[in-house]
Amino acid sequence: MTRNKESGEMVLAVAANAPWLVWRLGISYLRYKRQAKRAGKVFFRSLVSNGIPEKEARDLADEYMSSLSLMSIMRQLPFRRPVPAKK
Repeated sequence: MTRNKESGEMVLAVAANAPWLVWRLGISYLRYKRQAKRAGKVFFRSLVSNGIPEKEARDLADEYMSSLSLMSIMRQLPFRRPVPAKK
């Protein structure tokens, strides 16, 4: 089998599975967000029960939940930027 034919079959396999992968990723993301929201509520309640004023506890809980944000996690990943080609 030639290299072009192999790569063409690979592209077809990825394209055939892409909708399923997007669906699974979406479901996983929603599950993650639900768990993060619950964790933020538990964190807030524990702060208040330990004597932290509600306004400060809310600020801390919001900061905690923002650290669980998918976008903030993605921003911290060490992506390599392509190096511009020399002229």
